[in-house]
Amino acid sequence: MLKKAVLWLGILVSSGLQAGGMVVEERGRDLYVRSAVKERMLEDVFGNKDGVDRVLVSINEQPAIFVLGRDSYYYTLVFDGTHVAVDCVYVDGRNKYNGARVSVGNCGLGTLLKSNFYEIGMELLAEQNRDVYSFDTKAVAHDGGRYLIGEMNGIEFLDEYLSEEALEDSRPNKLVRWKGRCYKFDADLVFLTKVGGAIRYVDVVRSLDPMRVQRLDGDDVRRLVVNRCL
Repeated sequence: MLKKAVLWLGILVSSGLQAGGMVVEERGRDLYVRSAVKERMLEDVFGNKDGVDRVLVSINEQPAIFVLGRDSYYYTLVFDGTHVAVDCVYVDGRNKYNGARVSVGNCGLGTLLKSNFYEIGMELLAEQNRDVYSFDTKAVAHDGGRYLIGEMNGIEFLDEYLSEEALEDSRPNKLVRWKGRCYKFDADLVFLTKVGGAIRYVDVVRSLDPMRVQRLDGDDVRRLVVNRCL
């Protein structure tokens, strides 16, 4: 996962971009934002800090910050003309105790951007490791294993590890189960995204260069689930 994250860092770095009437630039360690009526400079947002690297990227052509440490984090940004805030955080990490891959999101945050913003993602990862991804993966060594990682309006989401190698590489199959039918996502990276504490969306990464995310709601997911489970 670290090698992949380093590759992504090389693909996604952007010194500046324009989106939604805004100009967003990485100026050394600082973030410069300008709209038609306002400009802001936020200090110590980029570069290395506390063992993580922070760079400006774009997600769906909107400004975001990619943070790379032991795990990978993405923070989408919004600018209301006065303040820059974190709207969504996405975590692509790993539970170091059982090897499980953790790919989750949390949106609607509205948290003002400060130099320690990356702690939002670290706290989310710690919470998910404790509350969701703490399952026993010993069975993977024998016949593989499927693990329930979330629910949305009767739809169940599971991570499936078919072999020890898949667990060691943190590459589960991401499955959907609904009314006796199943669907396997064809993407490598799929985020279960919460809003207000509940899973509301499935955000599927479709492209890395540039980074594009397809957002699915419950109805979208149900339309995918057509085959009976094996």
